[in-house]
Amino acid sequence: MDATFHLADFRRYYHPFPIFLCFLSLILLLVLIPHPIITFLSLVISGIFLILSKQLKGYSFIYSFILYILIILINPVFVTKGATVLFYFFGAPYTLEALVYGIVFANMVMSLLWWSLIFRSFLTSDHIIYLFSKPFKVLGLMIAVVFRLIPKFKKQMQDILLYQKKYSNARPLKKGLDALLISITWAFESSLTMVDSMSARGYQSKRTHFHLFHFSFHDLKLCILIVFIDLWMLAYYFKDFSNYYFYPKIKPISFDCWSLISYLMMTLLMVLPSCFKKEGQHVKG
Repeated sequence: MDATFHLADFRRYYHPFPIFLCFLSLILLLVLIPHPIITFLSLVISGIFLILSKQLKGYSFIYSFILYILIILINPVFVTKGATVLFYFFGAPYTLEALVYGIVFANMVMSLLWWSLIFRSFLTSDHIIYLFSKPFKVLGLMIAVVFRLIPKFKKQMQDILLYQKKYSNARPLKKGLDALLISITWAFESSLTMVDSMSARGYQSKRTHFHLFHFSFHDLKLCILIVFIDLWMLAYYFKDFSNYYFYPKIKPISFDCWSLISYLMMTLLMVLPSCFKKEGQHVKG
């Protein structure tokens, strides 16, 4: 018997609802609380998730880094508030407070994009259909179509560009526009085919739905934990986080007992996805 412990040994297949609730809470709290510590933790932890899952590499990392730097540098150009002037850019003050806010905002934007990628890797189109098919039939169908078509659209675009590179002598701009138009047409036809197929199966009418998801006691405990973290963060938001400001002077970051507990609560919410198993993931025995 293999006595080696694997990370997957501590994961389990949770019901789609607590997984969805976890990511929804995380995204909403990040938007509500643009705090330097919270956004920094979110950026670091989401980046670690993407690196470990090999989703952030090569061109993806370069594009993300360029977008991150642009957000940081551009914000002080348009926002000239702040008491600490670093230098003047075309006569406008370039302030330290605006630069720090740009860093915090860039952390929030990048981490939201990365959490969306992680969310998509844990919740498949089957999960989305299960969650939204009963209360929001049309919305569930639309989300499922989008989640299904995004990776296929990307692959179709790459195949067309590869074909054009070998057999077409047109200019690069024309190649790109033609590939985009062909891919959009293909995506539109594929989405219509999928919608017609779902409608033919009675998706929009009253029908039973077969699924293998079972809401267990572990799912209930996880939901209670997530709701508790949400309530704690909302309560502390109105107590302290909502009073944090960047202008005209940056308010010092609190590191008292309650603040540290709030940072730990948010960190716990961010690392919860490490408990989820992806579909098709097996444990070595």
